[in-house]
Amino acid sequence: MANDDHRTVVTGQRKWTMDRVWRTALAAAMIAACLAAMAGSAPAKPAARAGERDASFGKDGKVTIGFPSESAGASGPQYELPFEFTPGHQKMAVAPGGKVVVAGASKVVRFLDDGKLDPSFGKGGVVTVPRPTGGVFVLTGVAVDSLGRVVLVGLTRPLPTNSTPDPVISSATVMRFDADGRPDPTFGTDGRLVTDLGLGAPAAPGGTYGGPSVGLRSVVIDSQNRIVVSGGYVTELAKCERSVNSKGFVARLTQTGALDPTFGAGGIRALGTIASLGQLAPFSGGYLTAGTGGPFCSAAEGPAQLLTAFNADGNLNSAFASFSFRTLKTVAPIAMTVTPSGKILLLGNEQHKRVYHKVTKVEEGKKVVKSVGKTIRYQAVVRLLPSGAFDPGFSRTGSAKYLDPESGSFSALTADAGERTYLVGNLGKRVSPSPHNQTLRRTFFLGRLTPKGVYDRGFGTRGKVTTGFGGPSSAVATQVALDAKGRILVGGNVITPELQSGGGFAIARYLP
Repeated sequence: MANDDHRTVVTGQRKWTMDRVWRTALAAAMIAACLAAMAGSAPAKPAARAGERDASFGKDGKVTIGFPSESAGASGPQYELPFEFTPGHQKMAVAPGGKVVVAGASKVVRFLDDGKLDPSFGKGGVVTVPRPTGGVFVLTGVAVDSLGRVVLVGLTRPLPTNSTPDPVISSATVMRFDADGRPDPTFGTDGRLVTDLGLGAPAAPGGTYGGPSVGLRSVVIDSQNRIVVSGGYVTELAKCERSVNSKGFVARLTQTGALDPTFGAGGIRALGTIASLGQLAPFSGGYLTAGTGGPFCSAAEGPAQLLTAFNADGNLNSAFASFSFRTLKTVAPIAMTVTPSGKILLLGNEQHKRVYHKVTKVEEGKKVVKSVGKTIRYQAVVRLLPSGAFDPGFSRTGSAKYLDPESGSFSALTADAGERTYLVGNLGKRVSPSPHNQTLRRTFFLGRLTPKGVYDRGFGTRGKVTTGFGGPSSAVATQVALDAKGRILVGGNVITPELQSGGGFAIARYLP
């Protein structure tokens, strides 16, 4: 009993002490709250939710900018070319200081960190891209270097005329603008380089074609602010109805726009077994490209889809996959990115499959089990290790299939330092229930996957976010990037009567 009484006394003392501490802390908190109220301080805002639009950017996290429609006439190429020949693309790139650049063939726009047009760039944030005399500039890529200089790449092609048979003539084109938007006088000729890169004109039946057929498809800036490009060029116009013989290449330029003699063979590395090299990314001290092995008009075709790794000197990186090449049989990538940890992410094109489930119905008083079929649309995401092998940490096999958004699809992807994957695209909703009106209104779609490849339920609504741009607008997300603060930038085409041009480019920024 004495011991029990002792425990009771000690317990009582502890309770009295804790009550006294609690009352003192409560009184202090009340005094602090009163002082804060007297000082006019506002209550703390609730913590932002991952996937929430960044209200400090534009209006409610969104901005739009008009771009005029681009046309090169009704005449198109007769052949399947190893580069993009049709104008009308807008591209987005992150710039230093939280800024964002959007480029088209006719103008370049730069936004400040708050989403307003940057008055220190061009005229009120806009730079006009001069149109080549007698030609058309087709934009395929934009990048910004560490000095804030904006680089545009693509091709210049002549305006089609009745006297232009089989219009395939084009020249690789690179432009560089200073950080204030003026053409860089130290680059090319008045900031522009239009060249065949020394590749010459293709052979043609009866002789040589009337001009080169070279185009750039992608661009990156290396750690020394040198411009690295990828693309393809036509080597022969044979007697095939649709195909040509071509080669893919990567090239690196000096600060003045000349081919860098320390890279490849005189600044360029062309591969005879690859028809075209497309998406380009820094990788393992060098570069990685996604390319195609065909079609060719003659000779044997290479693999349909493959990755090719290059060292920083432009030679093949034999440490990657099988002697620097990785063929892709399970996915035909429409987008590729290299993660901060050096892993490779690929987004495949849209596929369809038929699935069946059993349904029990009552027919003539009897239960009947029938199989009901449904077509689903999906796209595959593949993650590879830096060696080129499948990453077993992603969906166990390195590959996973994701159902497309309703009446939409995925178009691009990227990843953060935590190996979370961001997928963007669009979803479509009917504007009318009438079966005679099939018009869809499209909105941005953004999804985040965990490092293991499942939707991250802590992001948006079960890992997904949709964003519209008001009224009767229709928007399709085509690009995604992360800025230096980890904020997610999603950009794409928008059609809206709120822009005088009727359409242009839209950006939404989200909190991570």
